[in-house]
Amino acid sequence: MRRRRVLVLALVLAACRSRGDSQAGDLAADVEFGVLFGGDVQDRTAIPLELDATRQQLGLRVTFREPVPVDTRVTWEIEKPTGKRGLDGGMLYAAELGEQRLPRGERRLESSFAFRRGDPLGGWRIRVRVAERLVFERGFEVVSARAGEPAARPSPSR
Repeated sequence: MRRRRVLVLALVLAACRSRGDSQAGDLAADVEFGVLFGGDVQDRTAIPLELDATRQQLGLRVTFREPVPVDTRVTWEIEKPTGKRGLDGGMLYAAELGEQRLPRGERRLESSFAFRRGDPLGGWRIRVRVAERLVFERGFEVVSARAGEPAARPSPSR
């Protein structure tokens, strides 16, 4: 009998947790990613590799249409080329992961990023998840910040 009560309690707790995650995941959200400029997020398909964070910051903004009913986990993954090739000849990628919690009753989450020394030029990708559900995915090109100079790509090593 005790085993049955523990099982029922576990199922009830799992259902409550699942319902909370579902409430957060069902909310409609607008996601913006790009270069921060004067409080706006400029959507760009090509972003210059500017290492000076005082000159350029990248921004991620997730705006929910309604205040979130529960604390909501927002995660992102920024995928960038390594310049190396795998055994199959395809390009290998590295990923940087980030996470923030949006408190219950809030509508907007913002985070900023800056390029770091050693970040490569080439095709990058960002994925954003709200309560484990993918809500945004987009590729963008990181290009040389020097005006008039062609973007030099890292040479792939085999």
